[in-house]
Amino acid sequence: MKRILQMIISIVLLFLGSLTWGNAGNPLTSIGKKVHVLEDPSHTITIDDLLKGRYDNDFVAYDQEVPNFQATNSAYWVRFDRKYLNPFHDHLGVGSAFLDTVMIYEVTPQKEIVKEFITGDAYPASQREIAVGDFIFRLSDRPDTEVFLKVSTVQPLFFPLRTGTLHDFIAFEHDLDFVQGIYFGFMILIFLYNFFIWLTTRDSIYLIYVAYVLSITVFMGAVFGYMFEYLWPEVPILNEYVVISSAFTQIFAVAFTIRFVKKSVLPKVLLYLNYLYIAWGVLIIGCILADYKVLALMLSQVGLLTLGILLIVTGSVSLAKGYKPAKYYLSAWGCLVVGLVFGILESVNVLEVSTYLNPMQVGSALEVLFLSFALGDKLNSLKKEKEQAQKVALEAARVNEKMVREQNTVLEYKVAERTQELSQSNEELKTLTEELYTTIDTVKSQSNMLEEAHHNIQSSIKYARRIQNAILPDIAQMEKVLSDCFIYYEPKDVVSGDFYWFKQRNGLFFLAAVDCTGHGVPGGFLSMLGSELLNEVVTSEVTNNPGEIIQEVNKRIKEVLRQTDTNNMDGMDMALCVIDPQQRLLSYAGAKNPLVYLEGDELVRVKGSIYSVGGNLREGNPTFETHIFKTTGKKFYIFSDGYQDQSGGAYQKKFMSKRFREVLQSTAYNTMDMKAQKEQLIHILNEWRGVGSEKEEKQVDDILVIGFEV
Repeated sequence: MKRILQMIISIVLLFLGSLTWGNAGNPLTSIGKKVHVLEDPSHTITIDDLLKGRYDNDFVAYDQEVPNFQATNSAYWVRFDRKYLNPFHDHLGVGSAFLDTVMIYEVTPQKEIVKEFITGDAYPASQREIAVGDFIFRLSDRPDTEVFLKVSTVQPLFFPLRTGTLHDFIAFEHDLDFVQGIYFGFMILIFLYNFFIWLTTRDSIYLIYVAYVLSITVFMGAVFGYMFEYLWPEVPILNEYVVISSAFTQIFAVAFTIRFVKKSVLPKVLLYLNYLYIAWGVLIIGCILADYKVLALMLSQVGLLTLGILLIVTGSVSLAKGYKPAKYYLSAWGCLVVGLVFGILESVNVLEVSTYLNPMQVGSALEVLFLSFALGDKLNSLKKEKEQAQKVALEAARVNEKMVREQNTVLEYKVAERTQELSQSNEELKTLTEELYTTIDTVKSQSNMLEEAHHNIQSSIKYARRIQNAILPDIAQMEKVLSDCFIYYEPKDVVSGDFYWFKQRNGLFFLAAVDCTGHGVPGGFLSMLGSELLNEVVTSEVTNNPGEIIQEVNKRIKEVLRQTDTNNMDGMDMALCVIDPQQRLLSYAGAKNPLVYLEGDELVRVKGSIYSVGGNLREGNPTFETHIFKTTGKKFYIFSDGYQDQSGGAYQKKFMSKRFREVLQSTAYNTMDMKAQKEQLIHILNEWRGVGSEKEEKQVDDILVIGFEV
């Protein structure tokens, strides 16, 4: 830790020293306070206009060492008289790498132009009088001339104006390149170091981080003209779009943050960070469109500052939640925000422009250094967590080994104990064998009696089936009322707990699918009771509302079975429909069992009440909601839970209600009539159960499905 602090202090001192290094002994002379300036918003003023004196009264004296016009779409003319300058200074330096157009004119007192030169970032780098990153011009050997400069750019317009000898300028450029070399060398070192870490770990956060370092390095290289000077010197149009790298810098910063602190910050903060991607997309489009480049650059500065503040908040929240690597992350963005603030204050003419190193470079260098520490700390944290997990796993293995040894000891004791018990049991078995031989004759006699009893019971059950079948409605009567219908009725045992019920009264048709508690004989008794109660309620003409009918049946079945006194919980699930063929309406209410209908190719499920009929001792007298539908163009289905409860398939699982509805939908949509659909339903379920194969699954419940059209 001590070495890390020493490294940070050394870098800070180096960068801070570079801001003023060489200023005291710099032989160049700043002439910002010796010039007059003229704004040209329309870019139409020419040197001929100035030579004719048309704008002499519009020039104003400038009062700062470095001309700074902030972000502007205007061009500016600068004028100064050489007789007020050092007579030995024969070169003029315009110290900015981001000037699209620089025109210089040197004029004699007789209005004769003795020097004219045009250059700038909008022109190839070869079109510079002296091949350096800044703009340096040779002045004529006449000390009485007046110099005119016309400058324009889509970047913030500020440029130091200095005079000196060529030797002085070369020395200054040498010092500038030396300081900049320290910065870019440091950034490349951080890039390569973390790139090799990514090659080793293949952790995506390192790849995003090196992309961030690369993008901010490219942006700074473009700001100081090195990208143009060395990478695309003959393609000046690319200089108009280098600010896009600022957008990518911010994109990679957010991507890095999301992966770095996503487990330790509030989801709402991460949501705001994702919204910023939209803003940068707008920024990139603005940089591409010619009319919005200046605005896009201003938004880039504001966006970068806003992002820095938001990421400081993110780091603070993460640190407050106990995420230790966030302390370096917070320091990193604190350094960058300070550098951004100083850089923006320079660009808006509040602070003087630094000589050798932009404050943003200082902030960004410290930032990437601290982010490297943050990644290292995160890696150490993960390593410690892994080591702790390994310790826990080893301790668990040790405990398990101890338990296994103890269990083996216990098992050995139990085996010996069971062996002794088995020896005693063998003796007892010999005695029992003799007794069994004596008992066999008795069992045979009783077996004959049981066979006779079984025969009598089966005869009774078959008779009960005939009685149950007698109370079921005549399907032929239903077919007369309904335009098309089917009933798929398959009891599990001889007698069924499911039954269907149909009644006509006063031009209305009542149809129900009922699933009683249990199946076989108990279910058969309940089914006959349920059928009789439905007949009583509907015949008594108490109501035509299916919900009220179910409610009345619920009340009566509780009375018949004396459920309040006996705590008997038997009951039934029911789907009841009342059909009005004149109005072409269908009313439905359900006790757990739903109604399903197909309209076009869409299958709609209408849920029944959560209560059963009978057995609702705690609910008192529950209500059952009635739903009313138009019957035109619809196919309706009511059913028990028997179809979807059948086991089968590759893994012997239940058919389930979702698959059943899908089968209803596909078969109803692809068949012309109900009877054909019934055959398909039977075929699909038989295949599911494996009927006729060696792996045939037994029927587990009564099956009842009713489909109809009105």
